[in-house]
Amino acid sequence: MYASNVTRMLVCVCIAGLMGTGCVAATKHEQLKHEMTSVQDELMQAQNALANAEDYILDLESRGEDSEQWRNQYQDAQARYDALSTQLAEMQSTGLPQIGGTQQVINAQNGTIGYSMAGDLTFNSGSADLTKRGKEILKEIAVQLKNHDGMIRIDGHTDTDPINKTKDKWPLGNIQLGAGRAIAVQKFLVSQGVPEERVYIASYGQHKPVEPSKTASAKAKNRRVEVLMVLQPNLG
Repeated sequence: MYASNVTRMLVCVCIAGLMGTGCVAATKHEQLKHEMTSVQDELMQAQNALANAEDYILDLESRGEDSEQWRNQYQDAQARYDALSTQLAEMQSTGLPQIGGTQQVINAQNGTIGYSMAGDLTFNSGSADLTKRGKEILKEIAVQLKNHDGMIRIDGHTDTDPINKTKDKWPLGNIQLGAGRAIAVQKFLVSQGVPEERVYIASYGQHKPVEPSKTASAKAKNRRVEVLMVLQPNLG
């Protein structure tokens, strides 16, 4: 019952691909590398503490004994793990340059960093055809992706409004529109030299909003495509 709460990750520190030649002085690069290695070690220790606490809890509960002390230790270890995961993800994003028309995304839970592109800037309403500005943004993103040697994930997101004008093209609704937009981004990035075998897509449709309210500004923020570099493979 606690296994689902344990995120078992092996941390892949992707410094070379993200820092870029000439982005920082060599001494600063080495200092960052040392700091990241230290955080990585602490993260592994926290992961081991989680696993140990989980094992003791299961053992005590199987024998009908009180496990409250170990549950508290488990919660402490989980909080420590989450904090270190966030710290590491932020450090990994240090060399990620700002790109106009995007927002940076850091997700320590699934080990990704990258860019979020506003759907209204990248696509016309109800369409998966890239705008001129969308292509310009993706050309800049492609430069960064080609310096990354891991997997790349493209997530399509929409607002909650039902599709009306282009319903014939997207009969399955927003989940299909999100997938169509993610595919359009994937195809364009591949045309810019990003290796096709390293790119995969997902569509959340309206089910993963950044703002849950129904205001026009919230809906605009929820219409987006995220291009994410996978830094930490999830093993459990």
